[in-house]
Amino acid sequence: MINTARDDVADIRSALSCIPATDRETWVQMGMAVKSKLGDTGFGIWDEWSSTAHNYSEKAARSVWRSIKAGSIGIGTLFYIAKQHGWRSGMQAPHPMPTKKPPAPQKFDTSKYVRKIWPIANLSDAIVAAHPYSRNQDVTWAGGARRGGASGRVIGQNADCIIVPIRDLRTWEVMAVQAINTDGAKQTFGPLKGHGFVCGNTLDGSIPWFIVEGWADAVSTFQTFNGNVCVFASCGLSVMDALAERVIEIYAPDDLKLVEDAK
Repeated sequence: MINTARDDVADIRSALSCIPATDRETWVQMGMAVKSKLGDTGFGIWDEWSSTAHNYSEKAARSVWRSIKAGSIGIGTLFYIAKQHGWRSGMQAPHPMPTKKPPAPQKFDTSKYVRKIWPIANLSDAIVAAHPYSRNQDVTWAGGARRGGASGRVIGQNADCIIVPIRDLRTWEVMAVQAINTDGAKQTFGPLKGHGFVCGNTLDGSIPWFIVEGWADAVSTFQTFNGNVCVFASCGLSVMDALAERVIEIYAPDDLKLVEDAK
């Protein structure tokens, strides 16, 4: 009897649950095997299994998955290794694989808080450049960011922060901000997905266009290209793809590169 696609996924998930995810070589091989069978749709299953390891990193998982070329190792290798750990076809996963813990819900209106702290923050380039985080990152130009006070669970109370504007890409309205304290701790207030920090020329689709993760990466890239560039910062690794889709939808540049680590 030929398994359905759903049966295939169930077998792969149950087989993976028998294999420890801590050994890097095995971890990469399992990614190759899953991708050879399921293509890019298999990332969720492999990433879910990867997250069971004590040394799991979402950033590393995404980077490795993108580098994997399907076909180098087949799905048979996955089942072979699983059998060495006691797996048999038709077994259910002995324990549900843990899912990533969702972020804790905010207990206050973050959009309202954005409207409170953004307008009163100092927009002087010199004031922003004098912030300890700017000095640590060798940033001398604010690129539209400001400096002001903010309070939060991550950044602390009444923290001296760089306030990075995260904009709607159509209206340029500030929808959210990322506050970065003097130690480099970052906390976002307001909706993030599909919005971003922007610096550069959005009118010329033929110049280099980039999406990076952070404000410091964005302004450094802008200065590297002497301003002849368009750079967006997602202010979060997990929302880079959503920002890329939004940029393409609105601006349709000739080429758009995602840079997960611009340093």
